[in-house]
Formats: sequence, structure tokens, C-alpha cells
Amino acid sequence: MGSNNNIFKNTINRQDSRSKVNQIVGHLLEGISNGQYKPGQRLVESTLSREFGISRGPLREAMRILETKDLVELVPNRGAQITTLSPEDISQRFQLLEALGNLAIANSARSRMAHFAESLKKEQHLEKNRTLFSKAVNFYVKIARLNQDNLLAEYILKLNLDYFSRHIVDLLDLDYDRLDKQFSTVQQTILSGGMDTAMTEHQKWCREISVISSPCPQ
Repeated sequence: MGSNNNIFKNTINRQDSRSKVNQIVGHLLEGISNGQYKPGQRLVESTLSREFGISRGPLREAMRILETKDLVELVPNRGAQITTLSPEDISQRFQLLEALGNLAIANSARSRMAHFAESLKKEQHLEKNRTLFSKAVNFYVKIARLNQDNLLAEYILKLNLDYFSRHIVDLLDLDYDRLDKQFSTVQQTILSGGMDTAMTEHQKWCREISVISSPCPQ
């Protein structure tokens, strides 16, 4: 981690103020995605400022940007921390994904799916490098944009399931391989154009994770 931060520090010192902010945001986003920064973890300004060799001004601006993305919480008298994610939060996000995914699927035309399936094949090497929920979010976002519904795509992205993908799997102790195969079935059903069946498979997949992450009744 230290050598990576040294490389980042040397790079960022050559940037102008706006570029520095964007670099910091990108670095922290990557850190959240790969598990370096975990939900609930405090981000100490003095430590980050020293590690990256930057002043606190660009760092604070980066934190404000991440706050608008619901990835960082700015807590009075404590500073910034990665957004806390509880099983209940995860359940609610997957309930929303079910609803938003339904809209994306319902608005999809069979003719567009054929074109989408072809373009997706060209990206298979990228899909292999994505975590399960990152792959899922990317898929639903692409369907929404294929339907020219950019607002729906933005709502799906704001669930932040892609950034918290590793944390969700670890927190809930999920059977990753089984859920991954189940999502592959969802993908293939949607791409085949059988939208009623696709909707059912999508709902089953989302609801299974929602149930796993739902708090047990008292």
C-alpha cells in the first residue's frame, strides 16, 4: 500500500487544483471498491494529506464530492468516514434494484436486446474482472441507457452496489459462486428477449439477497 501511495503522491504533485481533486476522488473510489477503505472507516485528514502530499483544501473538496455520491459521511467533530452499510441498508438497496431493474427490463425491446447481446460479447474480458454486484449494476445500467433512459441509469448507479460489492459479499457471507451463476441466468434470460421470464428471474435474484440481508424479526 505504501509504494502505491508514493506513486500516487508523485503523480498528484504534478496536477493543478481541479485535477488533484479528481485524482483524490478516483483514488478513494478505487480504494472503496477493492476493500482498502471499508464502510464505517474514518478517513483522517492529516494522515491522508501526509500520505498523498496534498493540502487539506483539495482533500476536503474530494470528500464533499464523495458525500454527494453517498459514499462518504461527513460527521460533525469526527470528520469523514466511509458510508456505514448494515444488512438492512443492503436489503433496501436490493429492493430498489429490483424495482429499477423491472423498469429497465419492461422498457426493453426484443430488437434492441439482440444488438445489446452482440456488444456485450465484445466486453466479456472486462466482465471477468468485475465483482458480482459491479457486474450486475453495469448490466442494468447498460439496459437503461440502451432504452435511452439515462435518469433510470443514474438511479441504479446511486445504489452504490458496485463500490460496496466486496463488502456485501463478506458482510452477508454469501455463496458467491451460486449467486454469480444465478445472475448469469438472469442475463441470458433478458438477452434472449423473453421479458416476462426475465422479470421473474430478476426478481428472484434480487429478493434472495434482500431476504438474506433482512434483519431477523424480534
